[in-house]
Amino acid sequence: MDETVALRNFKDFLMIYNQMAELCFGRCVNSINSRVLLPEEVECVDRCATKHININHKMMSIYMEVQPQIIQKRNEDLQKQISNQEVEIDKSNLTAASDDLKPMELKSQEGEVN
Repeated sequence: MDETVALRNFKDFLMIYNQMAELCFGRCVNSINSRVLLPEEVECVDRCATKHININHKMMSIYMEVQPQIIQKRNEDLQKQISNQEVEIDKSNLTAASDDLKPMELKSQEGEVN
């Protein structure tokens, strides 16, 4: 199980990294005529990558802060849903049980009348 989570996390990291690299390359590299980036391009890529890394860290810290609240709310909603379903089941069982008793009551009343 831990390997599956680790693999998923690694895939997520690679996806984010590749998106960032593609985005920053597209925004900052103006010419691919040379194997070496121009100083302006290097500076642009550095700023772009730093900005995306900082945003990603900020989003993750907010997510880690909010996630327990989301899970708690989801659990409360599930408990309410289960409770409501149990009440509905109890009501339908009571209705079915009372329907089963009605013919007996009618038969006993008919026997008293005769």
